[in-house]
Amino acid sequence: MDIARELGISKSTVSRALSGDTGNVKAETLQKIMKTAHRMGYHRNELAVHLRQQHTHNIGIIIPEIITTFYMTFINEVQAILRKQGYKVMIAISSENPKQERENLLMMEQLRVDGILMSVCDKDQNVDLYNKVIYPNFSFIPTFSLKNANSLVA
Repeated sequence: MDIARELGISKSTVSRALSGDTGNVKAETLQKIMKTAHRMGYHRNELAVHLRQQHTHNIGIIIPEIITTFYMTFINEVQAILRKQGYKVMIAISSENPKQERENLLMMEQLRVDGILMSVCDKDQNVDLYNKVIYPNFSFIPTFSLKNANSLVA
């Protein structure tokens, strides 16, 4: 670490300070580290943190479209709730196309999101992938399709 080298302190001290473990770092040292990090344009490597923690704090939302007020409201409400719990939201549009839905699901899996909320475009398509992404500690919550929403409104 360039910060440790410049300040003549251990990498572990710098790492503790930058990760928020300030209880084991003297206030004076912490101040020097933070000042140097700011001057050097340091930004925490979120990818490395997520790999170490085994959580990305990202939730994927896969919806068929974003034009109707239903899905816009859904995204706004869900994002507000998740943000309060420390999560970020990633949105993908399937256009009611099973092939696009499959690509979106694979993308969310590759990005290692902590969970997926989705409006399944065809319950008989992509079943193999639905089953694949449901594994321990992963939340997969299929929601109803907008095509069926009218039957829910009384």
